[in-house]
Amino acid sequence: MPLKMIGTLLVILIFTFFAGFNIDNKCDVNILFRTFRDVPIFFSLTIAFLCGIAVTLPFTFGKKKSRKDAAAVSDPGKPAAESRKSAAEIRKQKKLAAAEAKRQKKAAAAAAKQKKNVVTAAGPDGTENSGRNE
Repeated sequence: MPLKMIGTLLVILIFTFFAGFNIDNKCDVNILFRTFRDVPIFFSLTIAFLCGIAVTLPFTFGKKKSRKDAAAVSDPGKPAAESRKSAAEIRKQKKLAAAEAKRQKKAAAAAAKQKKNVVTAAGPDGTENSGRNE
């Protein structure tokens, strides 16, 4: 099982034990304009936990790592500018290779078309080599 899942399960287990042992404990919750009396600790901690999730959630879906950052992380010995430069050169080489392959494919198709259109001359007896044994 992944470590994140094990960690999450452990946190939930600890939270459940804590809630079970404190189920009878009650407190007053004051939210400036109103005071809630005899609120179970379990409920107030659950609300605090959900508020924490709501605050951190936007940071989770924030900026994604770009290719530049990934290139810098992949080779920490190189400065980020060199990593970007080498990544740009690799993309350029791939582009050139694809263009060359496309050009070669066109040339092969043109050569095949030319071969197809060539008619071999027949000799006087109607055969290609005029009846000679070669």
